[in-house]
Amino acid sequence: MIIDLHCHSNNSDDSLLSIDQIAINSKEKGLDGICITDHEYFNNEEELNNISKKYDIKIFTGSEINTDIGHILVYGLIEYKFGMHRIEFLHKEVRNVNGAMIWAHPYRRIINENEKIEFAKGATIRGIERITELGKMSSFDYPWDGMFPMNRLVRWVSLQ
Repeated sequence: MIIDLHCHSNNSDDSLLSIDQIAINSKEKGLDGICITDHEYFNNEEELNNISKKYDIKIFTGSEINTDIGHILVYGLIEYKFGMHRIEFLHKEVRNVNGAMIWAHPYRRIINENEKIEFAKGATIRGIERITELGKMSSFDYPWDGMFPMNRLVRWVSLQ
């Protein structure tokens, strides 16, 4: 089963696609599921379930939270609470619901790679997002349509 765990809709400022459009495009590209992880936004589960049934693709909800160590993908939460910008607070909230955290694009604004990985382990982040190029095209060589090109594979590298 192939699921994209990091999709933004037009509820974020970096995508122009509706959730319906993401579902259609993802289904056409052969994905089995998607997780909508808009920035500091939690989508309505009932709406996602209706879209999921309409296009026969699994749709999960999450969010991408901007924290003091960078962007963290969170799964299991249903609302934003003030304080989530602090990784310790975010970790406590996610742990309370038996959720999961994945460090999105961890090498942006990198300070010291070993220091960041040790900090992430302390916050029990379960993985780090890693994008592997499958072809020769870089992320700057394709017209942006709000979706990853098919020559890219997103992998989650476990820290544990």
